[in-house]
Amino acid sequence: MGGAGVWILAAKYPRRWSAIAPVCGYIHKPPTLTDAENPTTESYDAFARRIPKFPIWILHGAEDPVVPVEQSREMARSLGVRAGYTEFAHTGHNAWDPAYMQTHVVEWLIDQKRQRRPRE
Repeated sequence: MGGAGVWILAAKYPRRWSAIAPVCGYIHKPPTLTDAENPTTESYDAFARRIPKFPIWILHGAEDPVVPVEQSREMARSLGVRAGYTEFAHTGHNAWDPAYMQTHVVEWLIDQKRQRRPRE
């Protein structure tokens, strides 16, 4: 449930991150995860408004049987140009292997610098 945790932490602690890269993250708990927590009951659009304006790269397997790919597609849609989106064809829930081995997401995360934000 690391991808969902990324979304939760980004919304709860917006000043701690320079960027995020959720892999197979859910916003609304899928029925396959009966013991999981639900990050929000808000719409995708409402939740996206709570995510800070920093770089985001969403990654998901197209054939994920655990977390429906629509979860990431909807967050990418809600975030619009604020987020990059990579969907791995013929990939199930183990999208972290292609995410870390076929993309430059780790280097991309390291290159991000946190913007100085005014105190709220």
